[in-house]
Amino acid sequence: MLFDSIDNIDIQKLRALIPNEKSLVQVEEMSAHSGKCVVKLIWPMIGGGGALHVFPAVDKNSTHVGIIQKSTESDSNWSLIQKWLGKCCESHHECSKSHLERKLPTRLIHVGKADIAPCLCLSENLPQEIQYLTLSHCWGKKRFTTLTQENHDSFLVKIPTQILSKTFTDAIEATRRLGFQYLWIDSLCIIQGDLMDWKQEAALMANVYANSTLNLAAAGAPDGDTGCFSEEARKRTVGWKVSVRTDEEHLDCVIWDCTIPNFSLELLHTSVLDSRAWVFQERFLAPRTLHFTKDQLLWECRATMACETFPDTFFDGTIPLAGMQPHGSYDTTRLWGLVVTGYTRGHLTFSRDKLVAISGVARLFALENLGKYLAGMWEKDLVQQLAWHTYIGRMSQDQNVEIYRAPSWSWASIDGCVFQPLSADCEAFITIEEAFTNPSHDPYGDVEGGELRVKSAALYQFHFRGSFPFNIVIFLDRPLHDIEIKSYLLPIFGGVIKPELWGVILQPAKPDLYRRVAAFRIQTIEDIKTFKSILQRSSAAGESTAVGEPAGYNASGNQLRRITII
Repeated sequence: MLFDSIDNIDIQKLRALIPNEKSLVQVEEMSAHSGKCVVKLIWPMIGGGGALHVFPAVDKNSTHVGIIQKSTESDSNWSLIQKWLGKCCESHHECSKSHLERKLPTRLIHVGKADIAPCLCLSENLPQEIQYLTLSHCWGKKRFTTLTQENHDSFLVKIPTQILSKTFTDAIEATRRLGFQYLWIDSLCIIQGDLMDWKQEAALMANVYANSTLNLAAAGAPDGDTGCFSEEARKRTVGWKVSVRTDEEHLDCVIWDCTIPNFSLELLHTSVLDSRAWVFQERFLAPRTLHFTKDQLLWECRATMACETFPDTFFDGTIPLAGMQPHGSYDTTRLWGLVVTGYTRGHLTFSRDKLVAISGVARLFALENLGKYLAGMWEKDLVQQLAWHTYIGRMSQDQNVEIYRAPSWSWASIDGCVFQPLSADCEAFITIEEAFTNPSHDPYGDVEGGELRVKSAALYQFHFRGSFPFNIVIFLDRPLHDIEIKSYLLPIFGGVIKPELWGVILQPAKPDLYRRVAAFRIQTIEDIKTFKSILQRSSAAGESTAVGEPAGYNASGNQLRRITII
């Protein structure tokens, strides 16, 4: 394998990682998204301390390593953005297709021109086919101008740009430079302090972003004072040109674009904007998002990703979030599990927004025949979804249990990053008789209550401060000091091929009602056998009769208990 230096591209750091020229990298072909194939190149680090992994794009000759501009609003970058947008609108069929009703937001901002101030306009006076952009931004802790009942009428005439935050004025400037007239910004298009208006517009969020032409993401701005554009010294993103020999017997080489694995995630996950849970929904629903990160511009659409380093396209092993659409998915329930994990990784300023901030995505998944929507979960494959869990390191330590958000059996009842163990082949240990929630306004938004009724042959009573006759991993929903002593293990399902058993831990909440406090997993075959044996003895001895109410008998003659979880 040879390394050719390209003009303006410094690969000295790459060379320094190689002990000597005779050290060959490992080349491994792997299947990738959209039928592509990437080659994984691994350079051993000096001294044996790990390795450097890079993922060359398969479309070897169509891309090049670009120069990162000193400012994200340079003329060359505006030309680059126009190129990305034009190519996507012309050739990406999936990015121009919307599965939701074409419905304009209630209000839009007419951005005007450099010498004409923007103004608020009502969409009822606009043709349905107009195009508009949206803005994703951090509110931050500093006060900024928003739409209120008091200024609503005056904003219909004029919005003075001098009273707007820098992020808003930058977004207006970007909309103008890209040739569009309309922009949607949440805090300027939803009346702040008006609960009814907020509920009405929140229910339309899926349509707002899904039907937009482009979403502008102020990824590097912690508040409105920072703005979209970056003028500071730009950190160089790792990118190299690497010549790869195509034939062992010949010296013919092709040029590969290489970068560190998942570097697009590094660009986004280190941004303050990406830590907002609301932004997950905005990125997921928008067909295209232009990220103004502190380091460089990043383009993301349903078909591809690009950036200043790789201005044509790149593939780093990451599927664009906008490309994770449920339509045509081989396993929509599993995809929803990935959505839940991605969404719950973010932070909400107001924990009461837990279900509202994902309602737009839920509305999109509702088109896939998943049954009733149950506070962040779906009627289809509900048994497996009940075993959601979070880890101690990803658990929020300041959970507000005073504000009711969802039943305890829903992941929306807690704060923290949630994972769902979904298995293609599993054996259910419970039967769901009924599951329902009481939506407060939007069927995909807030709920005021809910119950889950299941039938089970046996439960295992235990004490948290005691020990188990089998190995078990417990995933607490909340810190241990919030959990009482008397508890019950309720097995939910087990893997048919993979030896593992998942369940939940219940505690009495009210007479004949129980509350979930944790999930658990038992992994080895021997431990699963021990656990099942104990359950059978417990059921035969009638030790579970103190839990729930009688619900008949199973095929083995063991009495079933009906358990209601709130």
